Amino acid sequence: MESFIPCPSCGRRVRLPEGLDGREVRCPDCRTVFTARSDGFTARPSSPASAPEEAFQKEPDRFSPPAGRRYDAEVRPLSYEALSDQLPGQGLALVVMVFLALNAAADVGATILDAAMMASPAAAAAFTPGRGQAVAGADEPLNPMNCVQFIIYVPTGILFLIWMHRSYKNLTLFGVRGLEYSPGWAVGAFFVPILNLFRPCQIAQEMWRASDPDAPPDPPDAWQQSSNSGVIGVWWGFWLVATVFGYVAALMSRHGDMAQEGFIASIASDALWVVAALMAILFVKQTRDRQVQKLQTLKEE
Repeated sequence: MESFIPCPSCGRRVRLPEGLDGREVRCPDCRTVFTARSDGFTARPSSPASAPEEAFQKEPDRFSPPAGRRYDAEVRPLSYEALSDQLPGQGLALVVMVFLALNAAADVGATILDAAMMASPAAAAAFTPGRGQAVAGADEPLNPMNCVQFIIYVPTGILFLIWMHRSYKNLTLFGVRGLEYSPGWAVGAFFVPILNLFRPCQIAQEMWRASDPDAPPDPPDAWQQSSNSGVIGVWWGFWLVATVFGYVAALMSRHGDMAQEGFIASIASDALWVVAALMAILFVKQTRDRQVQKLQTLKEE
């Protein structure tokens, strides 16, 4: 069960995660090192804290978080000994990259098949269901790779969102301060109309910068000076354009006199999806590598 303790130097009331009771920790604000106790605190000899301790005993409410609000600060392990050498989420990242690669392969297959049906009437006839039947739309060729794309896309999207949540949550293990979003918002932003056109990219960029292993730990918000990722920008740009072409292809497929244009839009969409999937793989891999490097850097402090 978590508890709140006051810093013996600055008096800031911070959250004490489970497993750190009785261990040396560092205040995320003033960087004072002290021994955490869930029933109080015992400061190190080099950090006398009689005044803050007396103030807390006399006015405990002064150090309590305001009603309806929780501080985002929490004490950090002095040497990160409480953390495993293996950062959470490695297996998840690998699975996401595998599914993204499968998406890219399915998109390549769909692109090739669309191009073949557009160039050869015989190939188009081979994939036209119900030939000779008086059924609306029965003379339109169907790309069987579209079903494969859908089957792969659904679990890929779910796994990718889980990875976004896990990777953003890892930032709290680093004691990062000044984050604008949250792990929940890293997932929810994809489902808000209009906002989902740009907010997921902004969250991904924030996660990228906050994972910078070269950012100094002091101050805790120094990561804000890190640069954005070009890979994320390319991934998101191709993802948006591919989605637009996909909608255009779906609309044109409903009109028999625009079948040729529909093929072109579908080929463009699939080709753009290939690039988007490859960029997403780089995004996942590079972000994971940065977070692993950042953890090792902090553990070596």
